[in-house]
Amino acid sequence: MVFSTDFYSCLPAENESSGCRKTKLSLTKLSFFAYYKCFRDNYQELFKVSNILVLQMNFNYKYSVLLIILLIFFSISSEAFSDDIEWKIYLKSHMQSGPILSENTSAGEEFIVSDSDITGAPSESQDIINALDGIKFIVQQPPVSSRFSIHIILNVQGNMFESAGSIPLFINLSIEAYVDGEKEEDFTFSSHSPMVITIPQVTLSSLLGICNLSRSDNLICVYKTGGSYSNEGIKTYNTTSGIRITAEKPGDIVGGLGEKLGFPSGVKIDTWSRIKLLFR
Repeated sequence: MVFSTDFYSCLPAENESSGCRKTKLSLTKLSFFAYYKCFRDNYQELFKVSNILVLQMNFNYKYSVLLIILLIFFSISSEAFSDDIEWKIYLKSHMQSGPILSENTSAGEEFIVSDSDITGAPSESQDIINALDGIKFIVQQPPVSSRFSIHIILNVQGNMFESAGSIPLFINLSIEAYVDGEKEEDFTFSSHSPMVITIPQVTLSSLLGICNLSRSDNLICVYKTGGSYSNEGIKTYNTTSGIRITAEKPGDIVGGLGEKLGFPSGVKIDTWSRIKLLFR
């Protein structure tokens, strides 16, 4: 059975950047996931017009009841299916004291660390905490529909990040993912939506200064597992505005000079050499 009605949807009208438009909605074509946000974000308004809809729709009474049940379901479950992300930052040496910073963001919204929002950090680590001011984290779309949390553990020792043996590091983080309060050991972000860490130039300069490193074109961030390092699933984009890291999974992420971590800079080949290689 096909039925349709005039309905105010949350889909943007043509040539409009935002707002709702009046559209003809065929309920046989209604996709649960495609229209979930529409119901979730607008269910209060939908309740206001539900009586009007029931009167205007030309279909059996049982379908009217079904529509109202769906409206109630979406309103009740709006929080259960929330795509918010809970971020928590800890100091490794003070895990028992709880997070030094907690914040909730929507999917696709940046979590920006501000040193003025951090509380409970010990005085001996204040310099490294201040140096992190402005670092950004983002996940465009969580890969789960359940309650999702990301814990960021700062592996610091005194006023600097822990080194890897004798290798100085300008960043040393342990990233953990939690779903419904349970830590996920084998977790990966969506291939189309990795976690992105952005270190602006000002923040990067402060972090490099603390570990006595200088600005280099071969600064790199990699995964650390035991005493080995891997760049599989993690990429570093080193630009004049800072560093951007994309990580496909949680784990221990460290940053330092590529040569020290076993990833020397690639050999640059000039244009003429490339042409000559084609004829070999």
